Amino acid sequence: MNKKYVYYILLGIICFAGLALRIKAFVAGRPLWHDECSLALNIFDNNNIFAYFKPLNYTQAAPPLFMIATKIITNIFGINEYTLRFIPLLSGILSIPAFYILSRRFISNIWVILIANLLFAINYQLIYYCQEFKQYSTDTLLIIITTLILSEIEIKKLSIKRSILLGIFLAFLPLTAFPAIFIIIPYLLIQIFRYRSKIKNQLIAVLIFQIIVYSSFYINIAAQTHASQMDMGFWDEKFLQLTPISWLKTLKLNFDYYFYPNNKLLFALILFVLGLIYAIKKRDNYSNLFSYTILTAIIMSLLKLYPLMQRTSLYLIPIVLLICLIPLEKISPKRIFYSGIIIISFIIYFSGYNHQYIKTLLNTSSYKQENAKTTLEIIKNDFKQNNILAYNIASASEFEFYSRYLNFYPARYVQINTTNAKKEDYFNIFNQLPHGYTYWFYFPYVYSKQPDIKYLKEWSINKYIIQEQEINGSYILKLKL
Repeated sequence: MNKKYVYYILLGIICFAGLALRIKAFVAGRPLWHDECSLALNIFDNNNIFAYFKPLNYTQAAPPLFMIATKIITNIFGINEYTLRFIPLLSGILSIPAFYILSRRFISNIWVILIANLLFAINYQLIYYCQEFKQYSTDTLLIIITTLILSEIEIKKLSIKRSILLGIFLAFLPLTAFPAIFIIIPYLLIQIFRYRSKIKNQLIAVLIFQIIVYSSFYINIAAQTHASQMDMGFWDEKFLQLTPISWLKTLKLNFDYYFYPNNKLLFALILFVLGLIYAIKKRDNYSNLFSYTILTAIIMSLLKLYPLMQRTSLYLIPIVLLICLIPLEKISPKRIFYSGIIIISFIIYFSGYNHQYIKTLLNTSSYKQENAKTTLEIIKNDFKQNNILAYNIASASEFEFYSRYLNFYPARYVQINTTNAKKEDYFNIFNQLPHGYTYWFYFPYVYSKQPDIKYLKEWSINKYIIQEQEINGSYILKLKL
């Protein structure tokens, strides 16, 4: 059979597999978890779309155009797990052909292109974020599209009118995907270094709308959101520091996260460092954008402006993947030693993509983090007028979202505030609850390192327990005091 036909058959199988895995994960319709509930409450609360251009409630941050698009969809079809996650799913689906185009322009060897697209199509994190109501799947798609567009545009060749249109596009792009700025900054700097004063008029036309948008939105609104996130400590330990340990730790955490599971940093570094060297040597538009985008992300993290850790850097997966695969193009029978090192490094590093990994992808239960929905439904179906619902403070978003979603508004409920509490503090809080009532303890989510459920179980050992159930880590307890 013709090599060309084999190539397209294999490519079709890969694309179909990526599409099927994303849709399969989406249609499972798992309940929203904590972060999704917190972000979804902003969809419930804000009827004015201009509210999304202000800092979001519930300590959330998401691009305003991403939120507006979701708001429009939920206004038409109602608020549920599917409508909230439609934009991430659509982004994940469109990213498959977009990445293929990017890989074709960056890599010349057809078999390496197939490998790149296979690893992209079955990437666990890219599939997972197709079925989560967060912006990270959209970030990935728009980074690919932005790279494709900007790599083909030379500002010097643009008329003033086209420069203005480009400036408008670049100004509003980060309103849909925050990390797009990590492509825009390198692109503009590359153009300035390349042409200097020759693009003075075009550059002014490009920058004028960006200055307007950045000064009105990013400096005012984004700065407030960033400050609130920092104050809450959500991004602690997610920024790079000027120490070798910090860099190695970040590299390991991110590479383990991007291409889960592997835990083989040495082989990742061999592929990535060699690939980065080859990319810098190529000096084409794509290589320059890739290299400088990574550098910009590093600088932003060092300055504590944007975290470079796991899901917040999901947009780097297409870039990192392509860079890691450049060394495969250099394999040759004439370079036996080099080729052996690269082949061994590649096989060992991606050895986690085995039959067990595929089983994980096919098992939609692997995406479930908690079940705030089902546990509240259980309570609703058996809740009596004189019952009291008690939920831990970590589950405030789950309770508020799913009580609205399920139209369940208990007459009596109490929030158990156990933030930073010790064991005796937990017990004191529980012991202060009024006696003579039947309580439903609703603990679908707990903060990291905060043993809410553990201490609740210990406290209730000698109590009159009527019902106890745990679903995907979400815990409910019915008892009589």
